[in-house]
Amino acid sequence: MLSRIERWAKSNGDESAIHDRNSDGTWATSTWREYWESVRRVGKGLVALGLQPGECVAIVGAN
Repeated sequence: MLSRIERWAKSNGDESAIHDRNSDGTWATSTWREYWESVRRVGKGLVALGLQPGECVAIVGAN
């Protein structure tokens, strides 16, 4: 999954990737490049918290 996101970020970096509704009801758009940078930041944060390869992480979302 990560390699696909990275590949899309490199080849289609400025295209829309994520559309998300803000709390005020407006829509925000992230490009593939922005999405990839967010993924990398989260990953680095998890490593900084001590997450080890093979350990599980739960993701809780609004939908």
